[in-house]
Amino acid sequence: MKCRIWGSIALLCGWQVGFAQTAQPYEYVRGEYVVPCPDDDKAECRWHRLVVDNRTADTLECKSRISYSGINRNQAATFDHQMVVVPNARRAVLADTTNPDVTAQSHSVECRARPRTDDSKLTPQCKATLTKKPSGGIDYPPDSRKAGQEGPVMLEFSLSDKEGPPTDILIVGSSLWPKLDESAKKYVGQYTGKTDCKQGRFRMPLIFRLD
Repeated sequence: MKCRIWGSIALLCGWQVGFAQTAQPYEYVRGEYVVPCPDDDKAECRWHRLVVDNRTADTLECKSRISYSGINRNQAATFDHQMVVVPNARRAVLADTTNPDVTAQSHSVECRARPRTDDSKLTPQCKATLTKKPSGGIDYPPDSRKAGQEGPVMLEFSLSDKEGPPTDILIVGSSLWPKLDESAKKYVGQYTGKTDCKQGRFRMPLIFRLD
């Protein structure tokens, strides 16, 4: 399979068979030029990424690994990561930095299609009205940011015809990171709302994304 050069980015391409027994394309991307290190802007680093191009209608849960000729900035020779990739999206499922002389010796990506959620309890005939939003934004745990953890969370909750906070809040689509899921659940619980039915069941997506 031929690989491409995008500007200053060198691409090495590969294929990996995922859990769903379908070939999942991914690309290893290595920065051609050195850049300031994220943990020390006076030091020079080279970045490495594994990129998945999800061209399907399925949400993918991907696990990735990269092994180096040396160590990364966290003093590890191997780095593992996981990421949710929504349908028809291109995402870096692993992003890491090393000293400029360190190269990748091997890398892999394994993805599986997330099972479809059960919609039987939802009430599309009911209208939800959120009358009060949480004060401040959603909490992005600092250690989650530092570890490069991000992804979408899908939450399901109930509202009644009496104004009040959502109840019976469930995570029906995990980010794969427990701290992010818990932060999303806490955030939704701070809303106030009601529905035009006696009891309604609804969903809300939230996304944790690093800049």
